[in-house]
Amino acid sequence: MSDSVPPLSAMDETHSISPEKIVESNLEIHKYCVEYLNEEKIYILVIINSTNQAWVWVGSQEAPTFKYLSIAMQSKLSPTPICTSVIGHSSMGLPSISSSIAERLTMKFKRVFIVSYNLKEDQDGQLQLFAEKNVFDIFKKLLN
Repeated sequence: MSDSVPPLSAMDETHSISPEKIVESNLEIHKYCVEYLNEEKIYILVIINSTNQAWVWVGSQEAPTFKYLSIAMQSKLSPTPICTSVIGHSSMGLPSISSSIAERLTMKFKRVFIVSYNLKEDQDGQLQLFAEKNVFDIFKKLLN
């Protein structure tokens, strides 16, 4: 029978990976805390790796959540980045704040951005603008 499965003893070989064969990861981790109107602290965690990807989490200490996650990347077919929500969605079919920030970061810095924005929504959008400006300022310093 040529279609038979090899005996278990032939498949029972174990292979170990020695530490020098593991690919090194060049992760940079940066943590920031900025105050909004002297009352709320906004925490920004940035992780950058050497393969032109960056991960950003924006949230507060009072409610450290992970409700939203969006990914944006450049496309050869369009001048605007491709963006999708992986976790969470916005109401009324509008892009989530995470998606909007990820798309703008990708357009500016030409990287894949994974963004999780978890601050409460304010009526006039000033908190979002403040947080987004700080994220952009951080990346201008880190990537230039």
